[in-house]
Amino acid sequence: MGEFTPPGPRDVQVRALRKEHGVIRTIWALFSDQDGATAIEYALIASLIAVFIIGALSALGTNLSSEFAEVGAALK
Repeated sequence: MGEFTPPGPRDVQVRALRKEHGVIRTIWALFSDQDGATAIEYALIASLIAVFIIGALSALGTNLSSEFAEVGAALK
């Protein structure tokens, strides 16, 4: 068996990083968390779809309005 060596500064640092509620581990967990990025991506996709729908409806809105006016006038 090997000789016993007391823990050095490196061992103390490693133990500090392995603590369950250590500050460094918490900060690392915040930076490595990808859930927020996914939510932001979905929000951007939804907003782009909404902008496209608003643009399409505003472009078709005037044509549809005149068509409904013609149909309404023909039904009178």
